[in-house]
Amino acid sequence: MKTSCYIIITNIEKPELEWGKAMQETMGVCSNCVKAYEIANFLAGITDPDTAYRKVLETIKIKGACTIKQKGGEQAATIILSKKY
Repeated sequence: MKTSCYIIITNIEKPELEWGKAMQETMGVCSNCVKAYEIANFLAGITDPDTAYRKVLETIKIKGACTIKQKGGEQAATIILSKKY
């Protein structure tokens, strides 16, 4: 069993939704970094990321988290490596 997972948190606001539903639609959990990178871009609406997957993986290995941003835009998503309890 894996003892860690990748948590995705976006900066997208959805004021038309209830707090809990908005959180569900703007956050995610993945079991591997490749999928976390794909889902982070999808959830945040990032079509032209400023950071490539390999750089994200390297940064997470060193710092434990990495933020991806849209080039020329405000969309962003942070991927965090977290322990499962």
